[in-house]
Amino acid sequence: MALQTNSLKVVNDLLKSWGLIKREDEAKLTIIGGGVSNIVVKVSTINGIWVIKKALPKLRVSDEWIAKPDRVLIEAACLKTVARLIGQGYVPKVFKIDAVNYAIMIEYAGDTAKAWKGDLLKNVIDSSIVVRVAQAIARLHNESMRDKEVRTSFWETWNFYELRIDPYLVTIANRHPDISERVREVIKFLTDTRLALVHGDFSPKNILLLGDGRFWMIDPEPAHFGNPVFDLAFFLNHLLLKALHLSSSRILDSARLFWAEYWSKADLSNIDELREQTVRTLSCLMLARVDGKSPVEYLSDKDRLTVRSIAKRHIKSATNDIEEIYISLSSCLG
Repeated sequence: MALQTNSLKVVNDLLKSWGLIKREDEAKLTIIGGGVSNIVVKVSTINGIWVIKKALPKLRVSDEWIAKPDRVLIEAACLKTVARLIGQGYVPKVFKIDAVNYAIMIEYAGDTAKAWKGDLLKNVIDSSIVVRVAQAIARLHNESMRDKEVRTSFWETWNFYELRIDPYLVTIANRHPDISERVREVIKFLTDTRLALVHGDFSPKNILLLGDGRFWMIDPEPAHFGNPVFDLAFFLNHLLLKALHLSSSRILDSARLFWAEYWSKADLSNIDELREQTVRTLSCLMLARVDGKSPVEYLSDKDRLTVRSIAKRHIKSATNDIEEIYISLSSCLG
């Protein structure tokens, strides 16, 4: 309760400093999320409804996880860039950027909007969404590849390191010395390769299904100009973990569909090498979501043991064929 009260006060203070309200009773504030890393509040006034997001310097997880709050400014820049490259319909509009207080004000999705993650956890599958999401991220990668403004604006990668490389990959390398060398090989090609704009938090949780049939890609705090295989591996990992959790061959089939659709639309060089890198990254991320700093919340202890076993086996052997991952997981589904 104290955390919620403080969060609402923070947002009220921002609204006053921006000149949007004079008194606290002029706005109705509702905490709508934020995950482990942000304060996210719906703001309703007589002049409109918006979402305010303020980055936290210390993430709310059991392990020590510090990340510079400047990342929310990168998120805002990425949302604007996605709108320019593939269309405003894929992301919320950005109305306000406060670089002093590390806060942004963005468009509200509407009361009927929902995160795609919720449907998947109910084993509700819409193949058309899988296809459209794969096409959208492929298009973003394609359109950003030769864009000089994107390359320049998103060249720094400190946010990707603080939000993904260190808490996920460096952590499992340290906690599992027997696979450390293999994991560090993955870290190297993820950080050395610079090809396209990478969302960095591309998962069903951050695909917001709107009431009018559109979807938004939200929360790109780790965005950078880097190796696009991270987005694929990150997204596929969430599908595979949910397939195991629900013992769902339908979600596993959705992962296959996403993979096929993405690569049919991707206009990247060295496709074969990137496919192999995606699979190796996927194995590492599977392990990271049970033994990294941000483990998924829905897996049982038995499922965690299964994921750890599958992931470590494929990391050790440097598996680079996606079918081998599918086969390993299929054998564990009921």
